[in-house]
Formats: sequence, structure tokens, C-alpha cells
Amino acid sequence: MDRFQPTGWTPIAASMKEAKKDLLSAKDEEAVNLVYIVSDGMETCGGDPVQAAKELNASDIQAVVNIIGFDVDNSGQKALRKVAEAGGGEYETVQNDKELRRYFDSLNTEMWLEWGRWGTDKWLNINHEYHDRLDQLRGIASGSGGFGKKIEREHKRMEEAIEYLREKNRLTDKEQEKLEDLVDDREDQLDEYRNKKYWGLRDVLKKNSDDLLSKIEKKEQEMLDKYE
Repeated sequence: MDRFQPTGWTPIAASMKEAKKDLLSAKDEEAVNLVYIVSDGMETCGGDPVQAAKELNASDIQAVVNIIGFDVDNSGQKALRKVAEAGGGEYETVQNDKELRRYFDSLNTEMWLEWGRWGTDKWLNINHEYHDRLDQLRGIASGSGGFGKKIEREHKRMEEAIEYLREKNRLTDKEQEKLEDLVDDREDQLDEYRNKKYWGLRDVLKKNSDDLLSKIEKKEQEMLDKYE
């Protein structure tokens, strides 16, 4: 910031309008934007900082306006606190550059911790979702329920049909044996299909879960490095 020269004026409202322009140029609908204004006093350029903060906070860029009073008297602190409240943010006062640096360091640490919590929460959610879906898949493909139960029911009905035909003397022993072999072969084919679909879908589910976890881990590490 060495290239900027102080002039003694305090255009708080104008600075928020400029911040809005900058944020609109990089708009992200899923992001909550944080604006920090460091001021050594009240508005001196004829603007309405309370109204500007309210409009910025209520706009579709979801900006939260935080105010830092730098060595400000009581009346100045009251005025700046109203601006922060209107912007949905917080007001903090510091007396010198050391306190200002310490304040920003604390914000940096807070962001680092927040991204760590974000990564943990996302990991737990995806892991929970993966096991829920895996349980559903097992239920559908299992031998005791779902598709396995249907295979078993069909096989039993086929056997009952063969037995009925045998009792009615509609089948020779050779024909009965042939039909029983066909029914057993069909059951084996359906079982093979069931297992193949189960493992195929399970692999897809695992890959999707691993891909999401990898992206989350990458994003988390990227942000932890940024705020470290």
C-alpha cells in the first residue's frame, strides 16, 4: 500500500461503493464476501456510510461490512459501530499499527481454523453418505432381500410349475430333468448378473466418493496453506 498517499479525507460511503464494484466483477453466488474498512474517523466526504453499508449487505453479492476504528475517539467509535451494524458485520477498535496487525493475525488464524473445520465436516458428510448408499445397494442386491429375493421366488415358482406338470403326467423324466437344469441355469445366470451389477455399482460409488474426498482435501490444503 506504499503507493497510496493519505490526504486526510475519510470517504467511507464511497469506499463501500467501490468495494461493491470490485466484488461484482468477481461475483460468486455461493460466496459470502467480507469487507474490512479501516478508518481513523467519521465520514468527511458527504456520503451516508450507514445507508451504503446497509445496501452493500442487502445486495446480491452477500457482503458483510466490518469496520476497524484506528485510534478513534468515542463519538467516532459510536458512528463507525453503527456502520458495522448496518452492514451486518462487527466493529473493532485498535490504537496503533501493532494492534491492527494483531487483529488481522487473529482473523487469519480464525480463517485457518474455519477451513480446517470445513474440511472435517465435508469429509464426515461424504463418508456418511457413501456408507448410507452402500447399505442401500447391499439391501437391493442381497440374497435375503431385494433382487436376490426375487430370484429365489422365481426359482421356487418354476420348481412348483415343474412339479405340477409332473403330477399331471405331462412330463417325461427326461423332460423334467431338462427343465430343472434350465431353471437352475437361469438362477445361476441371474445370480451372476446380480453380483456383477453390485460390484460394478459399488466401484462407481467408491470412485465418486474418493473423487469428492480428493477435491475436498485439495481445497482444504490450499486454503490452509493460504492462511498458515
